[in-house]
Amino acid sequence: MWYFGDPCYVVDDWVAFWTKLKKNDWKDGEIEWCGQTIEIMSNGGDGVWRFEGLDTAYGNEFGVDAGIFCAMPMSVLDKTVEEIRERDLGMLFKQEPEVYVKNGIVFINDTPDSSAEECEGCNSVDDSGNFTWCNCGYAFCFGCDCTECEEA
Repeated sequence: MWYFGDPCYVVDDWVAFWTKLKKNDWKDGEIEWCGQTIEIMSNGGDGVWRFEGLDTAYGNEFGVDAGIFCAMPMSVLDKTVEEIRERDLGMLFKQEPEVYVKNGIVFINDTPDSSAEECEGCNSVDDSGNFTWCNCGYAFCFGCDCTECEEA
């Protein structure tokens, strides 16, 4: 089983974990933890990211307080599956999830978080703050225009 979320919720020796992050200049990248290589990611801060329709062992959202997140095998965590579920500490997967950040959007197993919009013109996916809406109500990235309404 795999945990996905902010490691500050599931690692008791946070000082040792944070020290490893500091050696990595606080940047996205990999650190070694309990004999495992852990890829650390960020998309700019704390908050909650939701994933509608994502198939997980538990939950469809994760919270961030430390400004980072990662996928970790349960074997390196200081919390049990039950504690994670009871306290809503993150998401659980039966297999290691594929995770990446693109244009400020977190993707898990190619599913974008709920802040994503898809451009009606070019089908690109980006943060909704990078879109404009036409009179028809469609979302467009700043490089595309609506051809259906009076704005065209």
